[in-house]
Amino acid sequence: MLPNIPPEKVLAIGLCRIAHDGSYDNTALAMNVGKTTVHEAFRDVVNALYDIRNDFIKLPVTVDETAASIGTF
Repeated sequence: MLPNIPPEKVLAIGLCRIAHDGSYDNTALAMNVGKTTVHEAFRDVVNALYDIRNDFIKLPVTVDETAASIGTF
């Protein structure tokens, strides 16, 4: 966690890096922070998303669930 940067800015930096697939240099320039800050913010955001992944992504487990999921396409 970046102690001197508000969580909102950490999230903004991480999402900017994810959304624009930019380099650390470009993101640092756009967000007015250093490259190390971008790296740490990106890591923090990705780790947070990973921690909550099971709350939002549900994969089918049984054959029936898989068939039902395929039927939605």
